[in-house]
Amino acid sequence: MVIQQVIIHRFGKHAEQSWTFGEGVNLLTGPNEWGKSTFFSFLRAVLYGLNGRGNENERKRYAPWGGGDMSGELVFTHQHLTYRAICTYGLSRRSDKVHLYNEVSGEEVLLPPGQTIGEAILGLSAGAFDSSLYIGQLSSKIQAGQDKEGLLLQKLSALTGQGENDTSVKEVEKRLKQAMDSLRAPRSGNGILDRLQNRENACEQTLAELEQREEKASRLREERDGFQRALQETDSVLAEQKQRQKQAQAALLLQKKQEIEKKRHLCQQLEQAVPQPTSEQWQEEITRLEQEANKLQTDLANQYAQEAALGKSLTNLRTEQQATRSSISALSDSLSRRTAAPEEEDTLEAIVVKKKWFYLTCLLFSLAVVSSVVSLAAFFALSFPLLTIFSGMAAAGSIIGGLLANLRRIHEAAEAAEQRVQQQWNWKRQKDQLKTMQIRAAELVREIASQETERQTLLQSLSRCQEAKDQNQAALQQARQAWQASNKQQGLHEKEAALLKQLLEGRTLAEWDTLSRAAEESLTGCPSSFRQKSKDALEAILHEAAQQEQLLLEKRSRLAEQYHYRQASLDALYPEDASDCYSEVYQERLYLKEQIQSYQRKYQALELVRQMISHSFEELQTRFGPALSRQTGAILSQITGGQHEQVKISKDFSVTVWDEASDPHDSACFSGATVDQIYFALRVALSQLIRPSPEEPYPLLLDDPFVQYDPRRWQLAMAFLQEYSKEHHVQVLLATCRLDGKEDSI
Repeated sequence: MVIQQVIIHRFGKHAEQSWTFGEGVNLLTGPNEWGKSTFFSFLRAVLYGLNGRGNENERKRYAPWGGGDMSGELVFTHQHLTYRAICTYGLSRRSDKVHLYNEVSGEEVLLPPGQTIGEAILGLSAGAFDSSLYIGQLSSKIQAGQDKEGLLLQKLSALTGQGENDTSVKEVEKRLKQAMDSLRAPRSGNGILDRLQNRENACEQTLAELEQREEKASRLREERDGFQRALQETDSVLAEQKQRQKQAQAALLLQKKQEIEKKRHLCQQLEQAVPQPTSEQWQEEITRLEQEANKLQTDLANQYAQEAALGKSLTNLRTEQQATRSSISALSDSLSRRTAAPEEEDTLEAIVVKKKWFYLTCLLFSLAVVSSVVSLAAFFALSFPLLTIFSGMAAAGSIIGGLLANLRRIHEAAEAAEQRVQQQWNWKRQKDQLKTMQIRAAELVREIASQETERQTLLQSLSRCQEAKDQNQAALQQARQAWQASNKQQGLHEKEAALLKQLLEGRTLAEWDTLSRAAEESLTGCPSSFRQKSKDALEAILHEAAQQEQLLLEKRSRLAEQYHYRQASLDALYPEDASDCYSEVYQERLYLKEQIQSYQRKYQALELVRQMISHSFEELQTRFGPALSRQTGAILSQITGGQHEQVKISKDFSVTVWDEASDPHDSACFSGATVDQIYFALRVALSQLIRPSPEEPYPLLLDDPFVQYDPRRWQLAMAFLQEYSKEHHVQVLLATCRLDGKEDSI
């Protein structure tokens, strides 16, 4: 296999980068944090995928710094064919997409189910790859547990000529162990032999339980039969008690039938003795009389109310009549003292009118004189002296004063005349009022006479209504007495009828006749003294029989419970599907013994085969071990300048090295750089020995494994790589951060 081109689209810090490689040694140089280890991790991811679990979560560790899914391509040649692997990795294996194409034809190459590109192309598991072809920084030492499938040992065993490349001793041992574990699993106890032995033990235990069960069943049968006999005896006594109880009930029933006949005759006699009309008819009559009494009472109340209203009205009319008469007498006296004639009244009225006109005329004349005087005074004010004006005004004032005094006398005379006229008018009004009162007095006399007549009529009606009420009360009293007598007789009849109904107990007389005939049949053969027993004696017998029956029923219930418990215990011991169980279990135990012996022979044969294979493999190890040790020693001698040459490698790939004094030492006794060099030599030797053929060597992927080498051994290691690559046509991809000018020679 030769890697031609690596294209990383997104993986860790690398993004859209491409590298092209050729045969021989290919050197990748760069400072720390350039991404050399990330580059080799991408190569391993293309070949074997990414781990996404545990502390070393590669999917998180190499997540693209710029985001997105991890992706890239790898172009390589294998067996003269060129392939292109295109890979995309997500957060889990489900989201991974890995495709392998033939670079020439473009066709997709389908990988075997469950295999990665490295497993299909290189024929190595991830653990074998990490233990041989891939060497990381400070991790040259091989861990025995990395190659879990034993592919390295499988391929090394092919060197002896005793096996094929597809034959894995570990796989054979694993299958043998699985076969042996399927027969006998010490941890889980789920092997075939384990299960068969468990079933055999269960059968033996079941047989022991069946024997114990048979003993228990025998005891339960004896107890069940004893309880069954006790139940039969109890049922016999219980039947006797029930027969006695039935006879007592029959005798009581006959006595009760006699009581019913007596009570029925008494009810018939009482029914015939009930007076007529019946209590219900008297009740209807009482109801009618009470309604009539209520009506009469209502009429009396209304008539009394009318009589009271008439009395009050008469009193008011008489009071009004008396007041009217007094008013007429007073008005008559007042009018008798007035003697003035109508002519005088007219004269006085005419005088008053004339004086009113004279007074008005004088007032107007006085106003005119005053106005003239004022006007003349104003006119002569400019020609005459002021004294003359005042004198004129004083004379005018005296004239006016005289006129005013005369007017006052006229006014007083007019006022007196007006009072006389007012008195005359009052006399006329009193005269009219007297006539009105006289008319009202006549009307009052007529109204009083009418209401007196009406009152007399109402008093007569009251007397008749009171008499009717008294007659109604007497009739009601008689009806109530008759109703009480009828009700008493009817109540006695109803009481006896209720007693009869109670005695009948919801049955008809025909049914009682049928029951009595059945009771007679039940008492057939009974002594006559039993029939002649009193009711109390029969009830005592019945009560005693009921108590005995209750005690017997309780006893029978306990016995039945014990009986059913024993029977259920027997049924549980011997279910329906467990017939002839003992013989079946015994036959099954014999069959299991045969099976166990057969499988034990198989297990012993497998154990013998496993021991033989283990012994053969140890012999194979003794054959390929020296070849691996010689090849490792030769490589170690070259890179250490001949200082260490003789080594021995055990089956778990631990290395023992002889020093210059020919003393053996474990590799752990040397420095860290020397340990890296020892296991570097071992890994290169392994890659050479396990290659499919000299024409198809495996490439070496070296992630700066010389970081601890001193300059001399670093140069020796580089020289070894050049020579080894040319001699065996091995492609080497070496990453290093050492830039001392020596890389130009590669």
